[in-house]
Amino acid sequence: MTINTTVIYAIRILGYMCEKKNCFVRAKELVKETGISEQYCFKVMNIIRHAGLVESEQGCRGGFRMAQDPCKVSLYDVICVFEKQDSWEEKCGQDDRMIGLVREIQKREKAFLKSITIRDIYIDGQEIGKPDGL
Repeated sequence: MTINTTVIYAIRILGYMCEKKNCFVRAKELVKETGISEQYCFKVMNIIRHAGLVESEQGCRGGFRMAQDPCKVSLYDVICVFEKQDSWEEKCGQDDRMIGLVREIQKREKAFLKSITIRDIYIDGQEIGKPDGL
């Protein structure tokens, strides 16, 4: 699984919305506060809105906000919106040892990414992956 620029931008956008609690946030504010170009921000917003992670409302008090509880939106959920699941097993051919290894890696990766939510990062301030003692 790859975490590309678009996924990182989506996480930043959702993180900003998470910090704003349940309030609607205008697109211009998202662009300014996240540092993402307007065109790219709209592209990402459209994708995560269609995926049901964000909802929008038109009008003077409208904008965008998270459609789901940030405690329930994991990094895995966001990544899956943008990334195709590579079929590593096809690349392993008939090597059962490699297939077993790849399946175990994918299982652990998925569990780790599902254990981290948008709230963990942006509200609780967890430092994920930082070695102990630093």
